[in-house]
Amino acid sequence: MLIIEPNIIVSKKEFKKTVELILSIGFELIEEPRIFFSKAILLRKKHHGV
Repeated sequence: MLIIEPNIIVSKKEFKKTVELILSIGFELIEEPRIFFSKAILLRKKHHGV
């Protein structure tokens, strides 16, 4: 999953809270791609091995 938020609308603090929430519900951070004038994260659902 790729999440992108514009810098001028979403603060660093708000984006960090979003990331923490997403990580807490079972996603893992893969990358923080650099996207012009934006904050972005690339995530994937954690796999629970059997």
